[in-house]
Amino acid sequence: MAELEEAGYTVAVFIDGNPAGILELSDRLRPGAASTIRRLTDLTGTEPALLTGDNRRAATRLAAEV
Repeated sequence: MAELEEAGYTVAVFIDGNPAGILELSDRLRPGAASTIRRLTDLTGTEPALLTGDNRRAATRLAAEV
C-alpha cells in the first residue's frame, strides 16, 4: 500500500474504521489536456498552476503526465 501511495494513487478502503482492502485509484487526463497546457503556456508566457484537493503525490503524478 505504501508503494502505491508514494506513486500517487489513492488506495485505502475502510469499513467501520477498519482496513478492508486496497484499491489503486487515480485521476485520468482528459484528451487534449497536454496541448491545452502548451497553448496556455504559450499564450501567457508562464506555466499554469495545478490546483487540487488531492494529496501532493497524486497531484505531482498527474502534473508529470501532462
